[in-house]
Amino acid sequence: MSHEVQDKKISKIIAKCWADPSFKQKLLADTRTTLQAEGLEIPADVTVNVLENSATVVNYVLPSHPAGQSSGELSDADLMNVAGGFFPGMFRNFGPPGSKK
Repeated sequence: MSHEVQDKKISKIIAKCWADPSFKQKLLADTRTTLQAEGLEIPADVTVNVLENSATVVNYVLPSHPAGQSSGELSDADLMNVAGGFFPGMFRNFGPPGSKK
């Protein structure tokens, strides 16, 4: 599955969590099964954690070190992959659209 297709599926899952609290609880309680039911491919040897940001809790993901990089510098391609998890406003609004900041 391409990154673009996966990103679209994840965006739909996030929107579904905002619209349906019971779906969000299901995702938090049984992440792997719920994501697979929504069409995401998760290898058997991969652990997936879902964390929820709030007005007082912000979670940051520390990406794994790119294979083959020993100089401490990232290639342009690696920088694009790392930046893929950032979206505008993520440090200002930690809830769904329309929620209080």
